[in-house]
Amino acid sequence: MKVFVLGIEGSQGIGAKSGKAYDMGKVFMTAPLAPPMGGNVAKGSMGYEVECVDSEVVRRVAHLPLPFEAECDIRTVMKFGAPKQTCFEIKPTAVVK
Repeated sequence: MKVFVLGIEGSQGIGAKSGKAYDMGKVFMTAPLAPPMGGNVAKGSMGYEVECVDSEVVRRVAHLPLPFEAECDIRTVMKFGAPKQTCFEIKPTAVVK
């Protein structure tokens, strides 16, 4: 899926309260608005976030200037019994100016 990446976030460590290890990442991107219906107005795009499978996904692109265009491998996986979109890979294609 071709996307415009606006931001990334990744962290890993040991939870202070739980004492359990965590490793998470998020990618923040834009999506174009759907065409308007019935004479209404809708143009431009909006931002949204997708969780990554782990922080390594975002660490691989952390050196790049933002925003950038990328191909993202986003799949729907079941997490705690509910479908969740998850990013497995970010492949940069161009810097956005």
